[in-house]
Amino acid sequence: MKYIINYRRPCAIAVMLILLYISPAIAQSEGSTRIDSLESLLIKANEDTNKIILLNSLSYAYYNISPEEGAGYATEGLALARKLKWKAGEAMSCNNLGINYKAKADYPQALRYYLDALAINEQLNNKKSIAGNLANISNVYQNQGDYPKAKENLLKAMKINQDIGNKKGIANNLENLSNLFEREDDFVKALAYSQKALDINKELGNKNDIATTLGNIGTIYSSMNDFGQSLAYSFMALRQFTESGNKNGRAFCLGNIGEVYYAIARRPDGVVKPDSLISKNRRVDLQQAVLYLNRAIEASRETGFLKGVMKFSKTLSKAYSLSGEDKKALVAFQQYVDIHDSIFSADNNKQMKVLENRHDKELKDRELLNSKLDAERKQKNMYIFMGGMAVLLVVLAFLWKERKKSESLLLNILPAKIAGRLKMKEHPIADHFTNVSI
Repeated sequence: MKYIINYRRPCAIAVMLILLYISPAIAQSEGSTRIDSLESLLIKANEDTNKIILLNSLSYAYYNISPEEGAGYATEGLALARKLKWKAGEAMSCNNLGINYKAKADYPQALRYYLDALAINEQLNNKKSIAGNLANISNVYQNQGDYPKAKENLLKAMKINQDIGNKKGIANNLENLSNLFEREDDFVKALAYSQKALDINKELGNKNDIATTLGNIGTIYSSMNDFGQSLAYSFMALRQFTESGNKNGRAFCLGNIGEVYYAIARRPDGVVKPDSLISKNRRVDLQQAVLYLNRAIEASRETGFLKGVMKFSKTLSKAYSLSGEDKKALVAFQQYVDIHDSIFSADNNKQMKVLENRHDKELKDRELLNSKLDAERKQKNMYIFMGGMAVLLVVLAFLWKERKKSESLLLNILPAKIAGRLKMKEHPIADHFTNVSI
């Protein structure tokens, strides 16, 4: 699908400035209004399941604005759900804790809560939630670079969503599969899956998911060195994320745009064809790269989106180096190293392995318990069957004995031949004689 931008460069820059400065304030105001409304309801809420739902709604609303606060609301919801012994609320709270910790790039904690949510939803047989948990777990593994496990969990999620007809879930799974294929440099499949996801999201009318897909298509085109298409899709995504108030999405788009401008600037002159978003001057494109990357890092820090800070700091370091600003390049690179070490530390990987093993053990223990209960149920049913058969035999023996008594009494009164006719209910029971004497 081609997206053609036909405005001149000054107009394009004006639109960018609107996106960067004016629209975020409007979207933030709308997001704040919704959060204020939820918090006002929370003040009046009783200690019941409705309060748990409110707390989790606030947790989800905060994850791309302030995941620290989002985690706090989910923690409160989890405590109340356990107090009320409401398993569905407990699973909901664990899932939202996972979402907020993932936004903070605390992947061991995110995996821990996703696995807890999955275990509860498996007990409740809530298939839609199971699929959502598996997709979230896949995202954690993808962010940690474990693509085989990411794909394994994602395919399980898609199978469930297809079985239950969950279109939104299918679209999200397709988008995540597209990301995995892009990492494997299979851009044809990546674009195909993203286009399928985009079609479903447009059908459902979910602006946030549409923006995510547009942004991902932008990154795929960037990987294919089609920078004009990449910027076109990235700016479309940026506009929609800004309008919806999704700060993490906005930060990610700003960073992607910065990375595209850096990729353009480092190419030899004449390789990249200029258009309304790409300058003929490499120095201008490099300045655009630095501008957008700094904006992305600032936006990522604002929401605690550490992965964004790490990713875009690395590219910013390269951009500064290309422009000859070595001191700034070193500061940006050190920032990247510090965050990278905290996210991908050996300790984190060890924690995730422990959590994974714990979940596998719990799953095996639950299967063993179910197998034991099933065997006990079968044995109990066998005892009931055998007891029933014994009672039936006693009744049959009693009936047979009574029948024998009845026959014996009948034979004492009547001749055997007549008694037989009487038992067979024949009429008449007497023989006919032509001549008799009395």
